[in-house]
Amino acid sequence: QSAFFLQKLINKDVDVAATQRHLIRTNCIDCLDRTNVVQAAISKWVLLKQMLALLTNEESAQIDANHVNLNDFILTQTKDLELPLREVWAENGDALSLLYAGTKAMKRDVTRFGRRTPQGRWDDGMAFASRYLINNYKDKDRQRGLDL
Repeated sequence: QSAFFLQKLINKDVDVAATQRHLIRTNCIDCLDRTNVVQAAISKWVLLKQMLALLTNEESAQIDANHVNLNDFILTQTKDLELPLREVWAENGDALSLLYAGTKAMKRDVTRFGRRTPQGRWDDGMAFASRYLINNYKDKDRQRGLDL
């Protein structure tokens, strides 16, 4: 059972409801882009868990009484948060990819929209070609700068 730090304010008293007990480390040795896609998926899962934890006992009981699937309820409640969450992870992927590979992230469409798009495939092809040129003709200076 994983947990994250959760502190609730109850009648002006602070109650620590949960403490973080685990750490998720993602690292795809050969692909920064896949790592970002996985991290974006994990962040959505964590958001759902956090939203579940914020429900009061009364809200949970009301959901149970109405025979509503709790996960479906949370998914509908977090729809407004999903787009900004995807945007944050897409920007994160672009920033890291620009630093390490010299181009924006590949598979950006998966992170932003949750699926592959024709434009995303085109962008990946262009990024691949750019990375080939950078890796073969410009990477030595970039690597020296990162190694400082």
